[in-house]
Amino acid sequence: MLAEQEPILRASRSQSSYDMLLLEIARLRGEHKDVSGAIKAISDIADERTRNIGFVKLAGEQAKAGDLVGSRQTLGRMSRSAELTFGIETIVSEHAQRGQYDEAREIVSRQVGNGRSTPIERAKQYYVIAYWQANAGHKAAALSWARILPTAIETALAIFGAGLGALVHPSTLTTTTE
Repeated sequence: MLAEQEPILRASRSQSSYDMLLLEIARLRGEHKDVSGAIKAISDIADERTRNIGFVKLAGEQAKAGDLVGSRQTLGRMSRSAELTFGIETIVSEHAQRGQYDEAREIVSRQVGNGRSTPIERAKQYYVIAYWQANAGHKAAALSWARILPTAIETALAIFGAGLGALVHPSTLTTTTE
């Protein structure tokens, strides 16, 4: 039915309104696990930034549902943008929260040298990985890994993340009775 109405919608509304409608259709399809339908709707969005936001939202939902491979594939459809960086951070965080540190690191390391990220963007992602690893009780492993990162900013933020993650981990909190 929507396919029949598309020419009418395009003629009666501005492109921006049509793009927002497609974004809403993509959201609804994503909620109903129709990923291919959501991707189709998002791909039809004319405005690149709106299209990228749609892909980030869909990838985030896929990651939260446990489809981390699918979420990475969805992000692969995007052009280089601030939205892509945000989407990658979401997926890296999901991997790290699930204890999949090697997978999270691999995603970040793939960005090196391909123009898809800056050192500060990677450093923020490494911070998140180290935070969740230390938070899960693996502080020594997080610190050991952080010390071998290639740039000073990546190392510094990862060590900071490990320290913060260790501080808020329940096993590091002690209570004394006097």
